[in-house]
Amino acid sequence: MRPLLTKALVLGSLLLSALPAWSQQSAKVDPDAPVLTTAREIARHPSLSPALQPAVKLEAMVTFIDTGGTVFLRDSTGATFLRARQRSLYQPGQTLMIEGVRFPGLYIGGIVPSKVDIRSMGPVPEPRTLTLHDLSTGRYHYELVEIEGVGRSLELTGETTATLRMNVEGGILEVQFDQAPENGDALIDAGIRIRGLAAGAINDHRQLVYPYVRAPDGSAITITQPAPHDPFAAETIPAASLLDSTRPGMVAHRMKISGTALTPVMNGSVFIRSGERSVRVNTSQSIRILPGDPVEALGFPLMGEFSAILSDAILRITDGKRNPPTATVPDPKKLAVGAYDADLVTLEGLVIQPLTEENSLI
Repeated sequence: MRPLLTKALVLGSLLLSALPAWSQQSAKVDPDAPVLTTAREIARHPSLSPALQPAVKLEAMVTFIDTGGTVFLRDSTGATFLRARQRSLYQPGQTLMIEGVRFPGLYIGGIVPSKVDIRSMGPVPEPRTLTLHDLSTGRYHYELVEIEGVGRSLELTGETTATLRMNVEGGILEVQFDQAPENGDALIDAGIRIRGLAAGAINDHRQLVYPYVRAPDGSAITITQPAPHDPFAAETIPAASLLDSTRPGMVAHRMKISGTALTPVMNGSVFIRSGERSVRVNTSQSIRILPGDPVEALGFPLMGEFSAILSDAILRITDGKRNPPTATVPDPKKLAVGAYDADLVTLEGLVIQPLTEENSLI
């Protein structure tokens, strides 16, 4: 995932690194600086004045074009980008000769062109196969990349756009699509390989806060292992074993637990007692569950504050008798350290003050 980053903490300081900055004025050419001739020089040039930048003369290949008109480029040294006002002139695979002035960009430098010649047309270069750690370093920002994992959830974020979250080695990665994939349901719990543009959210200190990948549409996806035809046919796992498949170097598929519902679905969560453990299950599914219902939950294991949870889950009520759950009388010392996390407990005490805004009692 976006390493469990709370979006509210960074709103206002984050800048989407793949967005063009048409409103910013072009810099003037620094007559004392050498002309930059490689993508790496343009991307990483340590200029001190945004208003005075080196001249650029670069031959590079187009790898990706976003809907806002930014053209992303690569040569043998790395990646940069072109602030193109006529997006329709360019397509991936073209080799361009560009003259202009360096543009500082939000994270790496790009080019404001004064002259662009299309030299040739060829195949798009092969992407770099990377890990989440590689993307997090920022070293491959705006490179054409490929990464493998397991589809976790797909959310429509606009009229045509969508975000796919996928389990990859080391965490969860977001893939942002300009055009939502048509086979979204088939991606969940499937082994997939994504080709796209390495990008990310950048703060106002020009630091990469979290990486993501940009992709044009479903053509960027290769399914390497289809999702199970009947997802609930998976083996039932003891709640205590939920994190066994998330050891370093492994990418988790969905896991199934069964038990008794302790609550209905509340604010996107339901609590299930499975054997001697209870588990919080996070879901966006609309399903009517009553306390005591026998249920199965299928989701992705994730470590919560005190114990494992199931996230991005689906549930179903199974055959069997509804047994209203009994509450546990907790040991106060164990309660304080989370030993009864997600379980149904009963407490006696003296109310000193209600905190209505927090729905809490002291």
